[in-house]
Amino acid sequence: MNNVNSEEYRQQMDRALNFPSFVLVTTGRTGSDFLQSLLDSHTEVLTFNGIFSFYGFWNRAKVLKSTDPNVIDLFSEMYGFYIDKFKSRYDLVERKDQLGDTADQQIDIDSNNFVNYACRYMAGREINSRNVLLATYLSYACCLDQDINKKRMLFHHAHHHATIDPFIKDFPESKIVSMTRDPRANYYSTIGHRDRIGTISVAKIYSLTSRLFMDVKLLEKYNNDYLSIRVEDLGQKCILEELCQWLSINYEEVLLRSTWGGLQWRGDRVSVGNDDKVFGFSKKMLENDWEKKLGWSEKYLLNMLLNKRLVEYHYKNKRISIKDYFLAPICIPLPLKFERRLFNYKYIYYRTKSSGISAVKNDLLAYAKRIKLFYIFYIFELFGKKAKINYLKCS
Repeated sequence: MNNVNSEEYRQQMDRALNFPSFVLVTTGRTGSDFLQSLLDSHTEVLTFNGIFSFYGFWNRAKVLKSTDPNVIDLFSEMYGFYIDKFKSRYDLVERKDQLGDTADQQIDIDSNNFVNYACRYMAGREINSRNVLLATYLSYACCLDQDINKKRMLFHHAHHHATIDPFIKDFPESKIVSMTRDPRANYYSTIGHRDRIGTISVAKIYSLTSRLFMDVKLLEKYNNDYLSIRVEDLGQKCILEELCQWLSINYEEVLLRSTWGGLQWRGDRVSVGNDDKVFGFSKKMLENDWEKKLGWSEKYLLNMLLNKRLVEYHYKNKRISIKDYFLAPICIPLPLKFERRLFNYKYIYYRTKSSGISAVKNDLLAYAKRIKLFYIFYIFELFGKKAKINYLKCS
């Protein structure tokens, strides 16, 4: 345990309660984990070990169902709930069991230390989600022997847009960081990646596609300042310097290396193109040959329906001609490559047997929703204004 008296814990918590806060979201496989891993070792950033679905725990915590919740029990329950975050040997998918220069190290935080630190930060404070979340972050940093007095901001990885609301409620002045990627590469990586692991349902395909299409439009309901970052740009030092300026922190060379808990990270197990010898940005990570693997209709419609976005983000695109405005509405209802399984007997049999006939009905509904979504974006491309997106660029 650090040699810190109770008054210093109180002061550190008071200071953290006034930190500027930032929340990170993604529209798919756009490099949100990678961005956070670059900030992981920054001395001024108070963050956690990857995606932190804190409010999922908060709403289900058994201790909080009591009329007199005990703070020791609460953090003990949290430790067990997120055991893979505190002992990364259990986080196999993200390959955090193979951290460090020689790929044989893990984050290994003692439960007693974590709970003791957290309780000291919570001493005399109300048990509410804002206080508990901050105490968790501070305790995690203490367990890693980080200097709390150098921290200047809170960086929370919510990941999904649906999980922003409770965080914004607790931290209303938060700024939002949204990761993005060429939507065609993102489409194949998001859906094709999952399909390699196991047959993905048409309902899930629609869910992933709609999130990808919306991008920063999902942030319009908030009045909070936001910044979109292209994952393809994270290899540029000037981009990282601009990001630090927006986050109100100093640039540090640690931003060029990818770490968790200060230990080198090589990327997750499911990404294509990982290079075990690279500890920072690598273009190879982003190569997925979407140009060859997507069908003609996907490539055509994604270019057509998201053309304003492609232009604004400066992604390579084909210029829309008059004939496209007549051809696109004819192509939209046709099943896309990953949707054709809906008309395959084996798929229908598998879905019915594993999840019931209602699953097939949900797939058909999702297919109809996808068609509706595409027509909405067709109308936007036809009559909408040029996309205006606040994304990070080098000065």
